[in-house]
Amino acid sequence: MIRKSTKYLFYICFLFIFLVGCADRNTGSSSTSATPSKGSGSDKKPIVIGASLPLSGTLGYMGKDVADGIQAVVNDANDEGGINGRPIKFIPMDDAYDPAKHLANTRYLVDNEKAVAIVGSLGTEGLKSAAKYLNPKNFPVIGALSISDAISNPPQKSLFALPAPQSVEGPTLVEYAVKKLKSKRIAFVYQNDSWGEPAFKFSQEKMKSLGLEFVAVETFEPKASEMSTQLHRIKEAKPDAVILYALGSQAASFVNSAADENFKPALLGPSGLNSPEWIKLVGKNGEGIISCSSYYPITADNMKWVRDLHEKYKLSNPSSNSLMGTSAALVFIEAAKKVGNDFTPEALLKATEKIKSFDQKIGDPISFGKLDEGEKARRGQTTESIIILKDGLFEPEEN
Repeated sequence: MIRKSTKYLFYICFLFIFLVGCADRNTGSSSTSATPSKGSGSDKKPIVIGASLPLSGTLGYMGKDVADGIQAVVNDANDEGGINGRPIKFIPMDDAYDPAKHLANTRYLVDNEKAVAIVGSLGTEGLKSAAKYLNPKNFPVIGALSISDAISNPPQKSLFALPAPQSVEGPTLVEYAVKKLKSKRIAFVYQNDSWGEPAFKFSQEKMKSLGLEFVAVETFEPKASEMSTQLHRIKEAKPDAVILYALGSQAASFVNSAADENFKPALLGPSGLNSPEWIKLVGKNGEGIISCSSYYPITADNMKWVRDLHEKYKLSNPSSNSLMGTSAALVFIEAAKKVGNDFTPEALLKATEKIKSFDQKIGDPISFGKLDEGEKARRGQTTESIIILKDGLFEPEEN
């Protein structure tokens, strides 16, 4: 009798559990089957960011450095649990420094990959094209990597620019040549486009303020394959310093040709020269080249954490170029922390506007603002310091 009762009790319990389970599936009341609310961090879906970069072509070395700088910070953040429990997915896309490809990549990241922000895209003309598409969408480029004043003055809604602009960089090089090197005869070589022309203009204004004029000025086209003509004309002017506003293979061509011809003026160039890949192009011919940077030297003791990140994730050695990517990623994470679970482009744009004196620990603090707060509202950094190439590394100027 006891066995029979136990048997019936078992069947009743089984039937009860079965009916409750059916009810939960039909009503959707089970906590395990509830759909997370929009924007909730509990769904663990990746937060997608992307960048359009020159990963091939003349400036391929620079784009790869920037991508590694972003990836190092993203990997580290993901290892720490992501943002509100959600991992970050970074998608770099190659534009070969072509503005049309830059715009196409930006559209793809926004429309197809559903990115919440562009982080660390590089290139003046590409960024200007992308801004026309992104501004009406209130969609941010956090870390618009261009030193051209044209992308931040006047400020544009979508573009939060890094690092310091040409209105700082060009005059910094001129002042160093005149006051530190005591140069009297300075020549200037620049790329004939919207990147190079403003650099020359700002540098020329600085020269005039010091009561000087350039003894020779030469230009080259963005896709020039060699610089021998410019070198010979500059050499004829017998300068004691040359500001070479060039990057990549063009800058290397000038430096190497000058060495071949035993032409030895002081050489000064833009911050983008500080890359391990570019330094390889010039080898010993680059010894003593003067540049500048918005970031602390990679070799400094307080930058060990950056070097450690690149080593940990098996990325290329860090450089001033990769630090632009590091900076862009750090600013994005700072903005993302401010939006809670509202990972929308507009929320991130507004959060980035509120960043003030953010210590990224790789350079001067970063501040942004609303569009009506003036010309620096969309330029996070405004200072640079001199660095000099010694034994294969750019190091800070010795005071």
